[in-house]
Amino acid sequence: MGAAVNSSHPPIGTLLREWRAARRMSQLDLALEAGMSARHLSCVETGKSQASRETVGRLANALGMPLREHNLLMLAAGFAPQFSETPLYTSALEPRPAAEVRILRFKNLPPFRHYPWPSKPRLRYPPGLAPTTRLNALLNAASDS
Repeated sequence: MGAAVNSSHPPIGTLLREWRAARRMSQLDLALEAGMSARHLSCVETGKSQASRETVGRLANALGMPLREHNLLMLAAGFAPQFSETPLYTSALEPRPAAEVRILRFKNLPPFRHYPWPSKPRLRYPPGLAPTTRLNALLNAASDS
């Protein structure tokens, strides 16, 4: 019936109370924000009821928890973490130095030179058809008549 609780993680009720206190939310405020009843939230906090995976996710979103804390809340509720964690230094980030070299190369270029795609100014209006030219022609035509 209930999920096995890992002793290395605090109970879900403790985590929810701490986050509610940090956000200065009452049980009713959090329950309304998460779309559940205050009674069910109270039972989850006291351990009388077990929340579903979806409910735990809605509670974490309502509290504005970061993804790492969201995973801890899932673990405390007895579920697998929802978001994967990647270490900062991993083989997936190996192309990063090449990107840094490109950025540094952009910074060391002289002004108005865009490597590798040089920019070319574009005229908004063809020569002689700018709004002021058309307005002047219209005013001249009106003053001639």
